[in-house]
Amino acid sequence: MSSNIKLLKEIEACRLLMFNLASRNSLSSPQVVEASQKLDLLLNKLSKEFKQ
Repeated sequence: MSSNIKLLKEIEACRLLMFNLASRNSLSSPQVVEASQKLDLLLNKLSKEFKQ
């Protein structure tokens, strides 16, 4: 599996996790913030891949 496809799947899984956590907790809860930060890192990584 190419690294970009793997990264896109990881982004989607993280996005779904964050959405599910946010639907059960406040948006400022540590779990939601942590998932959001992880998603940001993954999206930044993807952006760097496309710039190369």
